[in-house]
Amino acid sequence: MKQSDLPLLILILQIMRERSIGRYKLSQLLSVSKAKVRSLLKFLGENNLIEPSRGRGGTRLTSQGKELNIEIAKYIKLDTNYQSAKISFPLLFTNKSYSIIYLNSDQSITNGIYERDLAVRHGCIGAISLISRNNAWQFPNSGNDAEGLEISDYTLLNLYKFCIITIADNQGISNLGAMSIAFYHLIDKIESVFTKKIQP
Repeated sequence: MKQSDLPLLILILQIMRERSIGRYKLSQLLSVSKAKVRSLLKFLGENNLIEPSRGRGGTRLTSQGKELNIEIAKYIKLDTNYQSAKISFPLLFTNKSYSIIYLNSDQSITNGIYERDLAVRHGCIGAISLISRNNAWQFPNSGNDAEGLEISDYTLLNLYKFCIITIADNQGISNLGAMSIAFYHLIDKIESVFTKKIQP
């Protein structure tokens, strides 16, 4: 496994958390070629983390893959659809793609500028950083709630310290921007959890 493939491998596991999926759709959600997807799926399959679904159902997580996702969820949770995450925010454009990454990081986010710039370097238009504070999602450099932000599932406030929304022209780029931020904050912990599950 190449070190540079780890964010893509974790992204696949996160996408498969809720459903099985085919290679063509995965290539869109990862913004990589179908050949690259085949290579990544081969690696995950050889390590018993994924398996083919019946019929034309694509690929799904094995019980080991689900266990790994539970471990990863201690640090990150990715949602590739802000509507399914039940988030409403006036700053979001209606014609763009979004990813929401929830993080448990010991690093602080002072103003969200570094996270935004990191997402932009990966092709995103931008990113919005929020901190769980006073039972609300707040902007990092103020004590104010993110005005207009509505989240119906407030259990995430108690599970994660940070919520970052990446914005891009397509879902694949948005997902990669979100994972780049996750790995900036948590690469050592994610890598440790992942390498314990794969074969030497």
